[in-house]
Amino acid sequence: MGLQSFGYITNPQIKAQLATLDYIEGLDEPLEEISLLPDPEDYKRHSVRILEKLCQEAKSGSDLIRLSAAWAIQQIGYSAMITGRFLPKSAEDIQSQIISESLNRLNNRSISKEYIDFWVYAPKRQRKRKERVLHN
Repeated sequence: MGLQSFGYITNPQIKAQLATLDYIEGLDEPLEEISLLPDPEDYKRHSVRILEKLCQEAKSGSDLIRLSAAWAIQQIGYSAMITGRFLPKSAEDIQSQIISESLNRLNNRSISKEYIDFWVYAPKRQRKRKERVLHN
């Protein structure tokens, strides 16, 4: 659920700064402090750290974690050029693959606690849209 929270950011300025990996005042250290570091170019902005973590989670972990991270990446609006440095395929492709595999498990009736958790906690708007696409 924590990963999904990034997808619900409503402040357009912060969302745009995250999507473009910009400096975010109030989140990153003050620019004056960064300039005093031994090598200011080595400072990693929080927007970059957040993207790296979301991409890491979208590539590994349970289906629910991967789906939540990919959904947040898509909702923030990162460009394919930016995410392509960290992900082998697009966030939308990751989501589609996970939803498709989960629906196949349902059709095969191999239901586990992890599967039930996936359908309870996955981003609901995204789940419904993918379900409609897969059933048509």
